[in-house]
Order: sequence, then structure tokens, then C-alpha cells
Amino acid sequence: MPGYFHYLKLRFKGWRKRRSKAFNLFLHHLDVFLYFQVHRFDKENRERRRKKRSERNRKFFHFVDTFLFFQAQKLSKEGRELRKKHRRERWHRFLLGLDAILFGILGFYSKEARQGRRNQRQESKDIANIKMKSFFQGIRFYNTAEMRKKRRERRKQAFSFLITKIRFFFESYIYRVYRQVVDLRFWLKDKENKRNFFINAINSTAIFILSYFVMYFIYQIFTMLMASAYNIPSRMLYFKTDFLVHKSSNLWSPSVVIQVCSIGPIVCLILGFVFLRLFHFFKKRKGMFKLFLLWCAVHGFNMFFGAYVGGIFSNKGFGLVMLWFFLQFFLNVAFGFISVILLVFIGSLFSKAFLQTAQNSSLLTKANKPYFIFAQVLLPYIIGNIFIDLAIELPGGLNYNKLYQMVMVACIGFLIFPMLSKPYEEDVRLAKDESRLKVNPKLIITFIIVALAFRLGLQTGFRF
Repeated sequence: MPGYFHYLKLRFKGWRKRRSKAFNLFLHHLDVFLYFQVHRFDKENRERRRKKRSERNRKFFHFVDTFLFFQAQKLSKEGRELRKKHRRERWHRFLLGLDAILFGILGFYSKEARQGRRNQRQESKDIANIKMKSFFQGIRFYNTAEMRKKRRERRKQAFSFLITKIRFFFESYIYRVYRQVVDLRFWLKDKENKRNFFINAINSTAIFILSYFVMYFIYQIFTMLMASAYNIPSRMLYFKTDFLVHKSSNLWSPSVVIQVCSIGPIVCLILGFVFLRLFHFFKKRKGMFKLFLLWCAVHGFNMFFGAYVGGIFSNKGFGLVMLWFFLQFFLNVAFGFISVILLVFIGSLFSKAFLQTAQNSSLLTKANKPYFIFAQVLLPYIIGNIFIDLAIELPGGLNYNKLYQMVMVACIGFLIFPMLSKPYEEDVRLAKDESRLKVNPKLIITFIIVALAFRLGLQTGFRF
């Protein structure tokens, strides 16, 4: 029991504390309220409230005075006259508009207006009849023998004009190249020029053929990879990829043929841009690796656009893609012509790039630039084509697959075509390398080993 009484004592003590705290808080709020009430009714506050009331009353009476003034003005004689004038003007404008509307309606349905509209419709019919008669007379005349003869004559004239312009262009270009070849004999009389010319030609030719082997191998590898994705066995030869299933097999379908035959050219086109970008990264460095990258880019672009041109002649490789798209012959030839134009355009962009592959600046004087392009570009193209055709493709007989490869490699000439025009107009900056030119023995040995491995190793085929 003592514990319970102690508990009650503690509870009463807590209640007393809370009551005293609440009462103190009440007294505090009452004190604040009374303070503000007393402060509200002091002299300064009463004066401030009196000023606010007087200001509100002044504004209200000013508004009432203004309102009554305008009402008085409105009810005055001058105001009434002005309102009457405005009403007369509005009524006059309304009558004028109504009169114009009624006049237009009555005029539209009057005898003269109806007759004028009939005359206009008759004139329109007469003009239409004249045009139709002229149109049908033109159609009849278009199919007459005389008109057909005139059209044939105009086509012959246009074709002869086009042939004349193309012949003139090629004659001027061939003459320019011929003059450079003639001048080359005198330029080669200098022993140093002759030495540099043939060293550049030998090194660039070896790199040209090596880069062809690399891009050809990539082309065929991706073709075999795509074929293996559809369970089609394949074998790489030195001139084609041989698929070890019959043409009538269920494994072949139009979509499969298009994918298998187009993957190689598309990859080569992409790698062409990649190698060109790498060349711009290495162009300010010494060595011949940048020339290898540039020739790989040339072969990459050519194995897309040139493969299309080769496919037109042989219906092999990339040509099968367009064959299964069922394009008309005219469209196929038109796309081939566009491919040739694109090759020429790309070649015009490569002129400065090949000048940047020179080993030192002494090779790129204004007099030496055309002959440097001859040695670095034209001779490797000619010798490389002869080597690939005679030593790689032609042994074993000529067929459509070999013709496809030969035409494709020959299309590099369209890339080289614009480089021979005016290479001396390009200003280039080279890496500082004044060392003497010499034939790279490692490059020649690598070229011989790769060429023998390519021809002999792929004689029986390489299965993937």
C-alpha cells in the first residue's frame, strides 16, 4: 500500500505541474491580447485609422462626383446631339451595306448578267474544244511516219553530239597522258629521276597486289561466313567461292542468295572508309604502311562499285544480287554507269592522298608530280592487273567467275582516271624524311611468299 500511495502522490504532483503550466500559458496569451488591444486604442493608432478612413471617403466621393459629372454631360444638349449624330452615321452605313447586297443580288439575276455568264461558259467550251482537237491532232501526228522520222533524226543528232563530246574528252585526256609519257622519256634521262621512278613503281606494285590479296581474302571470308550461317558448305578458291550444294537445293532462296552475295561487297565498302580514316591518321608518319592502307581503301571501294560493274557482264558475285532483284536491263546498266561515276568521283579525292605517300618532298616538285603519280599509281595498276590476270586468274582456263574478278580489278582504272589529270595542282605536306629511296627487300619477299601461297594454297580450295 505504501507504494500505491506514493504512485498517487506522483500523479497528483504531475497534474499540478501541468495545470500550473497551462494556467501560465493562458495568462501569457491574455497578457498579449490585452497589450494589443490597449496598443490599438492609443492615440497614434486612432489617428492612423482616422487618416485611412478619410482617404477612403475622399476616393469614394471623388468617384461619385466623376460619375455624376459624366452623367450630367451625357444628358446635356450637346451630348444628346452627339449621340444622335453617331446613330445617324451607323444607320447610314447599314443602309449602304444593305443597298450593296441587294444591288449585287439583283445584278446577279438580271438579264444582262445572265447573258454575260452564258457567253463566258460558251467561250470556255470553245477553248476546251480547240485544245482537245489540238491534243488529238498532235497524237495522230505523233504516230505518223513523218513524225517518227523526225524523232529518229533528233535522237541520232543527240547521240552523235554525246559521242562527239565523249570522244573529244577522251582524246584530250589521252593526248594529255600521251604528252606526259613522251615527256617521261626526257625526264628519265636523269639517273636520279630514273632510279626514284622505278623504285617507287616496284614498291607500290608489290603493295598494290598484297592489298588486293588482303581485301579479296576478307571479301571471300565474309561470303563464306554468311553461307555457313544458312548451313551452306563453301570452299574458297583463288578466283571465287565455290558453294558445295546444288543450285536447286532447298537451302537456296532469293533472300539467302542476296545476303550471301552482297555481304562481301558491303563489308569491303565499309572497310574502304575504315582504311581511308586510318590513312589520315598515319599520313604524317614515315614508312610505307600508309601506302598499304591507301591501296586497301582503293580495293575496298572498288570491290563494291567495281563488283557491280563486273556482275553486269558475268551475272556472278554481286551481279546475282541485282539479278534476284529482277531489275530491268536498262536500270541495271544505269546503276552500273552511276557506279562508274562514283568511282571517278572517289578517285578525284584520292589524288592528294597518293601524293602524301611520297617518302620525301624532293619527289613532289611541280615538274615531278605527274611522273610520281605515274610510278606510284598508274604503273602498279597496269603491272598488277597483268600479274593478277596472267599469273593468278587465267591459268586453268577462262570462265565467268574469272571474268568477274578480272573486270572488277580492271575497274580500278576509273579510280585512277582523275588522278592523272592534274596532280601537280595539289599542295601537300609530308613527314620529314630525307633518306634515300631504296627497294624494300622485306616487302618483295613478303609479296612473293603471299602470291605463291595465294595461288598454290587456294588451288584446291580452302574450306571454312
